[in-house]
Amino acid sequence: MLGQGDPVIVLEADSGAWSTSWDRLPERLSELSTVIVYDRAGLGWSEAGEAPRDPDTLARELHGLLRELAPERPVVLVAHGAGTRIAWSFAARYPFQLAGLVAVDGEHPSLATDLAEAGIPAPTISNAGLRLLGIAARLGVLRALGFTPPAPEGVSARTLDTLRAMGPRGLAAARAEESSGSAATAPQTALDIPVRVLVANASLPPQEGTQRYPHESYNRLWERAGRRLAEISSHSRVISVDGDHFFHVSRPQVVVQAVEDVLAASRS
Repeated sequence: MLGQGDPVIVLEADSGAWSTSWDRLPERLSELSTVIVYDRAGLGWSEAGEAPRDPDTLARELHGLLRELAPERPVVLVAHGAGTRIAWSFAARYPFQLAGLVAVDGEHPSLATDLAEAGIPAPTISNAGLRLLGIAARLGVLRALGFTPPAPEGVSARTLDTLRAMGPRGLAAARAEESSGSAATAPQTALDIPVRVLVANASLPPQEGTQRYPHESYNRLWERAGRRLAEISSHSRVISVDGDHFFHVSRPQVVVQAVEDVLAASRS
């Protein structure tokens, strides 16, 4: 935990990511209030968790963590990418503990359908691919080959070293989360809390994937789906961000400003 004050800012990382993946953002946010940044089971320095690893299970585990670290304190969830699934499940299960939400290029469940209808394959590693990488990691092959998980441009040298050292360990947890299903329980009615939905206008940069991949079409569908996350609350605001999926590293001030706005709205 960093900083002081309420509501407590809780960071929920992307699929296969952990506390280190936020780079220097937690320290920046700690100037605003208390910050909790943690590692989900099997990621970073945490032990593996019991199956299933679906968003509802992960939301319950987060609630249990908050009972220990910040009992009965209001929270603002800041979720990146697939971490939004967990944040939305948490919102459905524990709405009275939530003071606000910030989606950082969050993934909306309708994206898979949109991509399928457009005939565009998802630019992610399949469960089979994650399984093979996990086996290679356990055998030490990835370390021998100098495997480095994808790292955002501008990440600090210290963060990059940690990602290189710990990245292979998290492959099994990433596969467990993805294979358990991505469906998240959404609130049945719109919440009455401040929400900021930050959507990258180029979530998948041209250098990722093959040259023949339809990056522009994918980014257009990603942005359209991401904007639907605002439907969770009657007090939402969508903010288009000039950057890729990791703008929380390259442009942390955008996230800091959004969190500051949510904190101010919740406190008033």
